[in-house]
Amino acid sequence: MKRKVFIEKVNSVKDWSVAELKVHYCKKPKDCISVTSPDIAYRIFLKMWDDSLINIQEQFCALFLNAQLEALGFRVISTGKLNSTTIDYQFLFSCALVCRASSIIVAHNHPSESPEPSNSDKVVTEQIRIIGEKLDINIDDHLIITKKGYYSFIDSSFHNDRKSNIECTRSCNEIRKLRTEVRLYMTEYTESLETIVKLRKELLFKVGEGPR
Repeated sequence: MKRKVFIEKVNSVKDWSVAELKVHYCKKPKDCISVTSPDIAYRIFLKMWDDSLINIQEQFCALFLNAQLEALGFRVISTGKLNSTTIDYQFLFSCALVCRASSIIVAHNHPSESPEPSNSDKVVTEQIRIIGEKLDINIDDHLIITKKGYYSFIDSSFHNDRKSNIECTRSCNEIRKLRTEVRLYMTEYTESLETIVKLRKELLFKVGEGPR
């Protein structure tokens, strides 16, 4: 009986149309700004930010770039409380996919005007980076902005520590390479010295056998 009722309900549907999804992105005709440094990104974010909220509520925003690092657009992702905001990762990357962005620069403000990142800020940055890798979208930077200045994860000690580790590894590899070259040189030197000693002995022996 339940199956019969279900079939009757299905047959009673006259219009089988569903909502059609439309993807819309309107690019402004003026020249795009090339975002080649954290300072340029900060200036754009500060210009686009809601000035009435920057010292009151945390907001999380994103700047979307093409492969030439030109700014495609800006979008507020979320608005939160005095010292926190919930980030909608799905919405963030949906915006990136709509405008066909190659990379993203994200930013959020600290109403306290202290740009130093918290542990949760570092976790969020890493989470965005991981999701971006899966979608082949680079995360170029994460800025913490205030009216007085900004904190860039690219220029910060948080990333410099990783750079220092890389530089240390390279230095260690160079040292190992030099050690190997020195060993080879010492081996060749020892062999040459042994050859000289051998020739000297032979020469002395021949001189001893000669006429007196």
